[in-house]
Amino acid sequence: MSSPASSRTYYSQVAERYDAHPYRRKDPDPYLADFLAKMPGGWVLDLACGTGSQLLANGQRWPGLKMVGLDLSAAMLRQARHKAPSLSLVQGDALRLPFPDATFGYVSLQFADHHIADRDGLFGEVWRVLRPRGWLVLVNVDPWGMADAWLYRYFPEAWELDRRRFLPAKRLVRCLEALGFTTRLERQKGRPVLSLAQVYAQAQDRATCSNLGLLPEEAWRAGLARIEAEMARRGAEVPVPAPFALLHLVAVKADQAGVRR
Repeated sequence: MSSPASSRTYYSQVAERYDAHPYRRKDPDPYLADFLAKMPGGWVLDLACGTGSQLLANGQRWPGLKMVGLDLSAAMLRQARHKAPSLSLVQGDALRLPFPDATFGYVSLQFADHHIADRDGLFGEVWRVLRPRGWLVLVNVDPWGMADAWLYRYFPEAWELDRRRFLPAKRLVRCLEALGFTTRLERQKGRPVLSLAQVYAQAQDRATCSNLGLLPEEAWRAGLARIEAEMARRGAEVPVPAPFALLHLVAVKADQAGVRR
């Protein structure tokens, strides 16, 4: 992933325990299934592939599918190679993709676009490497749909950080449509409940999510202290809402590459 130095440092620090969190397990990509039903064959790119979990899940579902994963983090790619040495992996920058024009029929970008400040540059590169009628499928959290999440309640600096890093859905759509993509936006929401003790355990591990890892040390410790104070006051088993909101954005490149605006 192309990202600030602090974000690169974050992934070098957490790569070995990144997959320990159950929510990072992957099933075969349902959007890829839809794409292959319509346009079988061709190459698939998992952009910002991290430790390769999505590539592995897809490969088990579609043996022989031509796939490559790209990530900026050498540490994350090392973990991917440990899991599956046969994976096709490239260390590279999302703003300078090392692939020829019109190489891929399908590009997946999961939980990563917020690390890349230049969205126009990112999506322009995706447009370049996609063939006509190719798909970009972007999946990420929507901070504005989960503003009452425990993360933002106990770590208010994380809210300010995410408001700067993420783009609202409408702006993402505008960026893509300005290039000539046709877009379809879907939302997924849930509101599970955790105990305060579970929240505290998650917050103690800064590999839980990148915004915890990117917080200054004093802000992270202050958030832990807020949770500790609430546990002392209300008990460790008090229920805490843990809402999530996801965006699923499918962008299809125009039939003729020359229509880019």
